[in-house]
Amino acid sequence: VLLVFNIGKQLYKEPVPWAGLLAVALFLMLGSLPGLAAECMMEMPAVMMSFFALLLFIRAEQKKTRMGYAQFGCALAAAFLMKYNFGLVLIAAFVVVAVSEISFNRAESYWHSVIVVLVPLVLVFVFWLIVPKFRLHQYLETLVNRPHGPQELGWAYFGFYPEVIYADFGWWVLLLGGAVIHALWHLKDRVMRLLFCVGALSCGIIIFHQTKNTRYVYPVYLGLIP
Repeated sequence: VLLVFNIGKQLYKEPVPWAGLLAVALFLMLGSLPGLAAECMMEMPAVMMSFFALLLFIRAEQKKTRMGYAQFGCALAAAFLMKYNFGLVLIAAFVVVAVSEISFNRAESYWHSVIVVLVPLVLVFVFWLIVPKFRLHQYLETLVNRPHGPQELGWAYFGFYPEVIYADFGWWVLLLGGAVIHALWHLKDRVMRLLFCVGALSCGIIIFHQTKNTRYVYPVYLGLIP
């Protein structure tokens, strides 16, 4: 909760941190949150580490120091180790932001920041999946679709997660729709672009993935709630 508050506070820099308070209110609306916490599900520490990584990215973008980007890279690696799908979504979103920044905004100097972020990730991938014992094939097996829930194409399949989000937020989901429009309007900002990519990528993955489970919606919330 403190991380969610600080993300909203740092992102908008208001005299009164209304954005942080609103983000906390939306986060605490999640009906599945107490159950996942009580059952010690890995989604909770993964959400915490992912929000911590987003907070470090905001601070790195504000200060523009190599140490800040290195800390963000370490937090990305920690999120990946905490729960693979959260880390992969964050890493993929950062890659999209970096490529778009260098390709469209002609920010060639941003390469230095990208390399600083990627170094901890490369080290983690090497020493977690290759060096102690080559277990990359075991990791790839975890990414295979395992059919669960509705499988026939139709509303039950594609509408599974929209129904989950509506069940969590009710008509407050319209506020989240407004947040998406706001993000689209400010995509030139790298932080806003990262949040949008996190939400869009994770949403696309879970909607088309055959494994349907309510707790798999949480990576989408990483981009929507702040």
